[in-house]
Amino acid sequence: MIYRIPLLLITTVLSAQQPTFKAQAPLVVVPVTVSDKNGNPVYGLTAADFRLLDNGQPRAFHLDSPGEYQAGVSAVIVIQTSGVSGSALLKVKKTGSMINGYITGEGSDAAVITAAGKVRVVQDFTADPDAVGAAFRHLEVGAPSSGRDLDGIAKALDMFAQRDRTRRRVILLISETRDRGSTTALADVLRRAQQENVTIWTISYSAFVTPFTTSAADWQDEGGEWSFNLLAPITEPARFAKANIANDLAHYTGGRHLSFARLKSLEDDLASIGKEVHTQYLMSFVPSADLPAVHTIEVQVQTHPEATVRYRPLYWTGDSNIPQREPR
Repeated sequence: MIYRIPLLLITTVLSAQQPTFKAQAPLVVVPVTVSDKNGNPVYGLTAADFRLLDNGQPRAFHLDSPGEYQAGVSAVIVIQTSGVSGSALLKVKKTGSMINGYITGEGSDAAVITAAGKVRVVQDFTADPDAVGAAFRHLEVGAPSSGRDLDGIAKALDMFAQRDRTRRRVILLISETRDRGSTTALADVLRRAQQENVTIWTISYSAFVTPFTTSAADWQDEGGEWSFNLLAPITEPARFAKANIANDLAHYTGGRHLSFARLKSLEDDLASIGKEVHTQYLMSFVPSADLPAVHTIEVQVQTHPEATVRYRPLYWTGDSNIPQREPR
């Protein structure tokens, strides 16, 4: 099936108070995931199998198939480390070795950022998988009820802005679905991610559920240094009215939103994301020099109408605002 965009998403724009992106991207890169009905990657497609629509009009494009492009992957893993996330972090700490094994790999690099009351780069870009694993194992709990996830993503985008643009760029956010106290607007993060051609995958957890899937032995392994208030999640009803940033970050950049409660499901999520990163097709084209506007993208696989196709649904040129969709 084709991933379609509700009309509401492309007709509603942010208010004039929102910041705008003023530079036109010289090249629009659209990573495309094509899966069969069982969720397995569809290999062997060529440009003749695809059709790209830009604002509903066919657009010429260049296609790189998986294995054809040689650029490595640069990944930034942003991890919410607020105190309320303690039980989830016990699981996250055990998965650092999977980043190189599944998401980056040979010729690639990764960085690790934590987001609580402050945003910290705990590991700058490195090709050393042991350094990434150590950053995961040494995660520390921050402020009890602050998780500045959007600020963490903004910091990752700052880091990408200084990096080689020939690498494929990935952000993985491991967090709750809703932000806790960022000063960066969601729309600004999405605009900048588009500018830097970054795909964002998100893995979320419930701060209320994960304590009940954490063994007493895991808590004891931490030497009593971790604590968790079981009542905290249910005493914050106002948070549930906030936008689900995990869904929106993935949706607008062509990634996917997954979730976990147990360690095994987190490991499965990382393996699934890694498979997608390394089996994507890359479509690219030069945007037209028209007036500033938000452009919708639709990618069709004409020879496999039954396939599930995922991709970034928008790009924009000049002084244009990204559409806003309803919080969910």
